[in-house]
Amino acid sequence: MVAASRLLPLLGLLAGCGDAPDASRLRVVVTGAETSLAAALEAEATQPTLVTRDSTGGIVAALATSWRFVDDGRGLILRLRPVRWADGKPLVARDVVAALRRAARRRDPALLASGIALGGRGATMGARAPIDRVVELRLA
Repeated sequence: MVAASRLLPLLGLLAGCGDAPDASRLRVVVTGAETSLAAALEAEATQPTLVTRDSTGGIVAALATSWRFVDDGRGLILRLRPVRWADGKPLVARDVVAALRRAARRRDPALLASGIALGGRGATMGARAPIDRVVELRLA
């Protein structure tokens, strides 16, 4: 389960992977690379993520409708809800994987804080998109 707890911070990195559910929400556009943990937290607070926390601190669905840990907590499989980008194209699992890889390449502070890297120092995580609405994350 320790391995599973290392995967959870990654879910917050996937901010911006979809549209706001209704017009009453404020949409904030941020340009440029996030260069601090504060910027990563700001993005998480203003953009949709795969999962979020409720008022008691429990993890609840957001862009992911369901998730389950596999392989003794070393893997996480998430199913995405059907949402669309601002241009009308559907959010697909390949988009999520690409976002994680971009974050790892730029050494995103949120990734570094969680001790996870895709092919770097710390625990190594693999990400793949076996089908359009399923993302698989695995710790090596």
